[in-house]
Amino acid sequence: MVSDASAVRVVAYDLLDAKREVLNVLFSTEEMSFSSGLRELLAVEKTVSRWAMTGEVTNKHVFWCTDSTNTVSFLTKGSSKSHVQKVVFSIAKKLQKLRILISPIHLSRMDPRIQEADERSKQPDSDDWSIDKLSFEDLDNQFHFDVDLFASTHNARLDKFYSLFYEEKSQGMDAFAQDWSSGMLWMAPPVKLLTQVVRRIKKCHCQGVVILPKWPTALFYVHFFDGDKARYPFILVREFNPFIFQNQDASSALKGKIEFNMVALYFKT
Repeated sequence: MVSDASAVRVVAYDLLDAKREVLNVLFSTEEMSFSSGLRELLAVEKTVSRWAMTGEVTNKHVFWCTDSTNTVSFLTKGSSKSHVQKVVFSIAKKLQKLRILISPIHLSRMDPRIQEADERSKQPDSDDWSIDKLSFEDLDNQFHFDVDLFASTHNARLDKFYSLFYEEKSQGMDAFAQDWSSGMLWMAPPVKLLTQVVRRIKKCHCQGVVILPKWPTALFYVHFFDGDKARYPFILVREFNPFIFQNQDASSALKGKIEFNMVALYFKT
C-alpha cells in the first residue's frame, strides 16, 4: 500500500494494482486542522477501518509506504500524545481482529510511488457533486426518500447514504453492491455511471428518483428518453435548474456548471 495526505484529502492505493484506489476521501473540517503526521496516520486508520467493515483483506502481511517519518514511528512505537495514541490503538485492534501485520516503510518525497499518491490527494473528486438543499427538499417533500445512493459525507442529502470509498458515516460502499429493493431511493449519480444505473434499475425491484443533466445529444440520454418522452420505467417529474455544488476545479462532465438544466425522473420496477 502507498498513501499520502494533502491538507484536504487522503489517498491510499494498492501498489500491485495502481489503478485501484482503496481510499480517496476528503478530510472533515476537524481532520483538516490536525497535524500533517496525524493526517498521514489517518490514511492507515481509514483504510484498515474499511477492511474491518468489508473483510476484503485478512490474514495478510501489508507493507505500507509513506513519506511520513511520524507515521512510521506511530505504527512501530506508538505516541506519547493521547489523541494520536488513540488512533494507533484503534488501528492495532482492527489489525489483530483481521490477522493483518503492517510493516511501515519510509520513502523519500521524491519517490515516484509517493509522488503518485501525492498527485491523487490533490486532485478534486470530479464525481462528488450535489444539488442545492432547497431543490432537494422540494423533491423530498413529494417522495420522502430513505437513502442517498451516490454520495459522500460532504454532499449527502440524507442521513443514510452509500459512498464510493470507506467513510465513517456511510452505510456502506459502492451503490451497485447494495440492495436497492428497500425504501425510496434518491440518486444523483456521476454522469459516467448513468447507463449502468439504468441497467441496474431494470434488473431489480426498486423505486425512487434519479436526476441527470438535460443533454439530449449525450449517449446516456437515449436510455432515459425517446425524443421528448421518458422511456419505461421512467416518468418525468420535472425539469429544473438547481444550483450545483461541486469543486469547480474538477475535470468532469459538469465542470464549471454552477447552474444547469436537469431532469428528475421517477421509476418503479
